[in-house]
Formats: sequence, C-alpha cells, structure tokens
Amino acid sequence: MKKMKRLVAVLLAGIMALAMLTACSGGGAPKSVEDQVADIYQSAMNAVYGTELSNDSTLAARSKVALNSNMNDAGVITGSDMVFSEPDSAGKVIVTLISDEGMTSAEVQKMIDDPDTVKAYINLIKLEMEHKLGTSYDIYVAMMRAAITRMGTGAVKKGDNYYVAVTMQVPKEVADGMRG
Repeated sequence: MKKMKRLVAVLLAGIMALAMLTACSGGGAPKSVEDQVADIYQSAMNAVYGTELSNDSTLAARSKVALNSNMNDAGVITGSDMVFSEPDSAGKVIVTLISDEGMTSAEVQKMIDDPDTVKAYINLIKLEMEHKLGTSYDIYVAMMRAAITRMGTGAVKKGDNYYVAVTMQVPKEVADGMRG
C-alpha cells in the first residue's frame, strides 16, 4: 500500500509538471492554469498507461471535490489520500488518488519557460517507477491499462501551490488491491 502511494505521488508530481506546457484552448477564453494542469495530467496518465481516455468531466469534478475536502489551504492532506466509492451494479468502483506534491508558481513558470526540463523530469519519473516496481512495472502498467474504464483529473490551487488528483473507474478487485 505504501509502495503504491509513493508511486502515485511520484507519478502525480512528475505529470503535474507537464501540465504547465498546455496552450490556450481553441477559439474561446484562455484556460485556467488549473484546467491546463488537469488536461496535460490526463494526457500524461494516458501516455504512462498506454490509454486514450478523455478527461471525463464528472470524474474531474470529483477530483477537485476530493482535493478541496481532503486538503487544507496549506496543501496538507487532512483526510484520505485515496477515496473509494461503493461498487456500482456492474462492480465498478470510483477511486480518487490525491497528490500532496504541490508545484509553486515559480516552478510552474520554470516549466513553461523550459519544456526540456519537463520532458527530462517525466523520464526520471518513469525510471523511478520502473526502479520501485522492478519486474512488476510492466505488469502494473498492463493491469492499469486494462482496468481503467474512465478517468478524470482535476487541479486546484492551495496557497501558492497547485495540486492534482486523478479519479478513475476500475473493477472492484483492482480497487481492493489499491486499498492494501
């Protein structure tokens, strides 16, 4: 369980760094930094798991609610860093993973100014995941790719930092494994 939490925290922190590279949306108003973080985070999660899931707006909203209700204004998790729903009639569970790895506005600006820093950091995250999971890395990625049916990310600003949570729908058995 602790290994999974550390892995998720490392993954969330690295992917959050990618969020700062997003441009404004097409013809409308510029996206907020939080929405840019969420969109890029979703893309990065898809890259890690080899999926092509869109950022589900309902699950993204759940991510923001989980961040706001389980984290204080200083970015400290005061509730749970993993939130589980009850299984639905199809045996699916909604799981939200909350990262306490915040990114300051200065770090955000650095990522915007130097995209190569972001790419290098993401590669480092993948290497750390491979190192921590060892031979289980490929199995973990394959399992998550097969298990995740919907996914949504949300980001909020707490104080001077940005924080991210990912919410995914997975079978009950996968959720049970994530619990410990």
